[in-house]
Amino acid sequence: MYGKFFGKNRKESRRQGWVGFLVLVGGSMALGGGFLTIVSAFGTGIGEWVFTLFNVLKILTITGALMWVVGMVLAFQTERTQFKGPQTGLDGARVVARFALDKADVLYTEMGMIEFLDKPRYFVRLYTPRDGSVEYRCSPEVFWMCGEGLIGRAEVQGNWLGSFTPTVGAHYTGVGESF
Repeated sequence: MYGKFFGKNRKESRRQGWVGFLVLVGGSMALGGGFLTIVSAFGTGIGEWVFTLFNVLKILTITGALMWVVGMVLAFQTERTQFKGPQTGLDGARVVARFALDKADVLYTEMGMIEFLDKPRYFVRLYTPRDGSVEYRCSPEVFWMCGEGLIGRAEVQGNWLGSFTPTVGAHYTGVGESF
């Protein structure tokens, strides 16, 4: 239950939403405000309302630019630190899926095709009671150790799966139970 509302995927999803909002809305405000500021600067009426509008448009432009910059900084920080963090051991982790992406970001799930890819990126999706279903990037050696449906101990750091050790003969999931 904890993983459904406060898990790692939910946190990353919220962060990505904020980054997208800041970049798109901030960029739109900066471009729109800048354009309208330039247009109003060449206006023919020299009244008090034109001066007030001009100042409001400048504030809109500056606010939009700052929002865009903050969004880009968050995006670069997220990308730079995605594999950093404390090492965590996840007991009872179930391998839900494993797949690979090639250079063109084409998804491959068939193991026979993955073997012949040129420099693929390997991913494993694990389900844990604490975090729910989370996708981790891993090395080829760890990828081939993670058979779908296996349950075991996973060592993760950020979004990196460092190792997976299957548990032999434990963890029965009955028919109809969700895992």
